Amino acid sequence: MAELIDANDIMFTPFEPKLQNRFILQIDGIPAYVIKTANRPQITFDEVELAHMNVVRYVKGKGKWASMQFTMYDPIVPSAAQSIM
Repeated sequence: MAELIDANDIMFTPFEPKLQNRFILQIDGIPAYVIKTANRPQITFDEVELAHMNVVRYVKGKGKWASMQFTMYDPIVPSAAQSIM
């Protein structure tokens, strides 16, 4: 006997990786549609050295976020320049 399979079960994969164009940047007070381009957030971790007797081990330390740059459109209404100020 044939078993019925739903088309959504075949096409949908919950573990699909995120692509570059699937991110939305939200900033309080600034509409998301005025943001044209933006870099992704980057974090770097310091390296901590642990010396114990004759063994030296390195572990991940505190994280530091890098600054982000983004470009915005300036529509007539609402003005993006006024919302930034």
